Amino acid sequence: MALSGKVTVKVKIWFENQEGEAIIGYGGYWLLKAIAESQSLTEASKKLNMSYGKVLKILRKMEKAYGRKIVSTARGGYGGGGKATLTGEAIILIESYSKILTQVMESIEMLGFKVGPLPPDRKLNGVLLNKTTTTAKTH
Repeated sequence: MALSGKVTVKVKIWFENQEGEAIIGYGGYWLLKAIAESQSLTEASKKLNMSYGKVLKILRKMEKAYGRKIVSTARGGYGGGGKATLTGEAIILIESYSKILTQVMESIEMLGFKVGPLPPDRKLNGVLLNKTTTTAKTH
């Protein structure tokens, strides 16, 4: 009896350092994408329905685990105007994450299985990030 068509496959992928500390997973991936799009920690936090403090905490944890700076920030003046940009290391990190996730999803589909919603489809802090439910493409 074959399982394909009767079973939905769901996966969770994250990168860890050699000590087993998580560097990036779905949440971190979407946070970095939001920062890249908005070039603002404040706007990224609003988009993901997170507090600014939570965004900073996640970024610090990611940078500590990765051992490299992930986001460069420039302070704004009176009334805002600060800027946040991903470092080259962060861009490599999210591109690698996206590539691996895409290949895993495509492999599952090639085996004839339905790919279940990725965790961001279930919402991250109440915000729907990605409406894709059965396709392997994540970008």
